[in-house]
Amino acid sequence: MAKFGRFEFGNDKPAGNYEGDRLELNKDYVKIVNGQPGMIELLRDSTSVVAVIHLDKGQSVREIK
Repeated sequence: MAKFGRFEFGNDKPAGNYEGDRLELNKDYVKIVNGQPGMIELLRDSTSVVAVIHLDKGQSVREIK
């Protein structure tokens, strides 16, 4: 499982922390989910949403190593 952080412009430390398997990027938000994409995902049984983050100007979400 990976760790992700929500960062604000100019800050090195994340304003929020999340754990999940992957990010899904959309136009206005970022979704962090557990589970892997595949044919079963179409049935919505193989993944679970950990967080949905609406990004304001100057914010980003990235993996924390």
